[in-house]
Amino acid sequence: MSGPIALVTGGSSGIGLSFARQLAQQGYDLVLVARRRERLEQIAQQLIREHQIDCRVEARDLSDPDSIKDLVDALDQDGVEVEVLINNAGYGLAGAYLSQSWQRHDQFIQVTLSAVFELTHRLLPGMKQRGKGRIIQVSSIAGFLPGTAGHTLYGAVKAALNLFTECLSLECKGS
Repeated sequence: MSGPIALVTGGSSGIGLSFARQLAQQGYDLVLVARRRERLEQIAQQLIREHQIDCRVEARDLSDPDSIKDLVDALDQDGVEVEVLINNAGYGLAGAYLSQSWQRHDQFIQVTLSAVFELTHRLLPGMKQRGKGRIIQVSSIAGFLPGTAGHTLYGAVKAALNLFTECLSLECKGS
C-alpha cells in the first residue's frame, strides 16, 4: 500500500461500503473489515479496478474479543499505517431485552462498542505520533433518544458511543 490508508469496519455493505467507495474515489488505499471474505474480495476487486487503489481484505468476526488485537498485530507486522479509521460495523437485535440470551447481547456489545473502543485505542497512538489521522464513529440518532420497545440495548450502546466520541474529540483537540 503506497497511498494514505483508510480502515473501514463493516465495509461489505450499507454505510461501510459507501464510505469505502468514497474513500477509494478520493485515492485512499483500503483495509476492509467484515465477516464475509468472499463478499469483501468481490468489493476489493471492484474498487481496485475502478479507482486504481490497493485494497486489503481482513475477514474478521468482531464479536470475537481477540479479533481487534489480531487485526492490528497483522497490520503492524506488514507496516500498514492507518490514517483514517471508520468504525462502522454493527447491527441491531430485534425483540425485547429479555427475549435475547446474554450471549447475544454480549456479542452485540463486543461488535458495536468494545471493538470500537479497542480499535480506536490501538490505532490512535500511531495517528498522534504521525501528526495526522481521522476517526469516524458511525452511530445513530437512537443514541440521543429514549429507546423504544425492542431496542433497549441499541440506544444505550449508541449513547455510550456518542459520549465516547465527544470526549475523545475533546481529548484530541489540537493534535
